[in-house]
Amino acid sequence: MLLRRLVNSTVGVDQLRRPLLSTCAPNTNQNRDLVNLSGLPLITQSMGRKSGASLLHAVRSADALGRPLNILVTIHMGQLGSSVDTVFHDFAELREWFRRWSGNTPKRHPRNGTPPYAYVHENENGLPHTHWMVHVHPLNWARFEAELTRWLMKFFNIKKLPAGAVQVKEAYNPEGLKLYMAKNLDPYFAELWNIEWEEGGPIAFRRADVSRNLGPKFWKRQKAAYKAARAAERSPSVPATVAALVALPKPPMPSHVGSVPTLRVPAELAGAAVAALQLPHEQSPGRCS
Repeated sequence: MLLRRLVNSTVGVDQLRRPLLSTCAPNTNQNRDLVNLSGLPLITQSMGRKSGASLLHAVRSADALGRPLNILVTIHMGQLGSSVDTVFHDFAELREWFRRWSGNTPKRHPRNGTPPYAYVHENENGLPHTHWMVHVHPLNWARFEAELTRWLMKFFNIKKLPAGAVQVKEAYNPEGLKLYMAKNLDPYFAELWNIEWEEGGPIAFRRADVSRNLGPKFWKRQKAAYKAARAAERSPSVPATVAALVALPKPPMPSHVGSVPTLRVPAELAGAAVAALQLPHEQSPGRCS
């Protein structure tokens, strides 16, 4: 209810064409960054550091999960009816539909499973659009595109999508696409991380995000494991060094070894020799006087 009042105060009741998702209801922990001190929705001009870091780690994190980001969906939400103030919530509805769609298992089609994804909203001349990189099983690509089109037509109450409003393509270069999607990063971090910056226009609420299974809790563990593996490669541990030394080929034994007769010393003579070489107790270097 609080989130609905915040949006009403900005866009007006007549612009709320549909109810908001219950999953988007605000709480103290998750949506503190979505409003400013006056209680109005936060309007961002660029992507923050945390969102940018998660976006840049999303591709490798998805690969580590075995669900690569293989589809790029570009939706011109402004052509369908979204505004700068409503695109966040409209796309939240779409993500909820995709979560249910991905969990279904129709006959003769493989189950898509828990979907990893990364998205960013941009605003060009007041018409927002969304880049959405997501995992879809290759055998489900055609079904995904068809059902996505039907859902958008029903959600925005239009009979036919405008030409070019929705583009579904194979993400042939995810590493390059993530850099393109991160071009609206905060200029300071864009320069720090060597990303070519472009202005993304104002967007209300959250501009970019990734799915929970690609979030910081996952990619930070992956990063720590990668750093540990790199450190192990650069400075091998003691057991590894010992094992390497043991594995070295042993030099050949000289031919004359074993041909010299062994000198056998009587036990009493050997004991006397050892006693003579030992130091007295008070002169022992290993003990304190």
